[in-house]
Amino acid sequence: MKKINHYINSVFYTEDPVLEDVLQSISDNGMRNISVSPATGKTLTMLVKMSGANNILEIGALGGYSGICLARGFEDNGQLTSLELNEEYANLAYRNLSKAGFANQVTYMTGPAF
Repeated sequence: MKKINHYINSVFYTEDPVLEDVLQSISDNGMRNISVSPATGKTLTMLVKMSGANNILEIGALGGYSGICLARGFEDNGQLTSLELNEEYANLAYRNLSKAGFANQVTYMTGPAF
């Protein structure tokens, strides 16, 4: 999988300051570096666009990297609902999605997802 992601990134990846800032904020907050790869992020955006999805449920927000990728695929009326166990992570993800212009399209629910 690493070889495939490396190839996709080498062909399709262009620097993305918004997502780079998200990765930096995750590191700055001492969180694990477990965000999706740039190639996977582009795939998420493409899948949302292709499917026409307007309501997405995300399990785990971390710093918001995949949330931004998902929201980029929305039309203006799309809504992302993210379940996040850790309130600190949800707050960081919300700040990052807000900076990316998606504050009105994301809702975070924190705590155990029973």
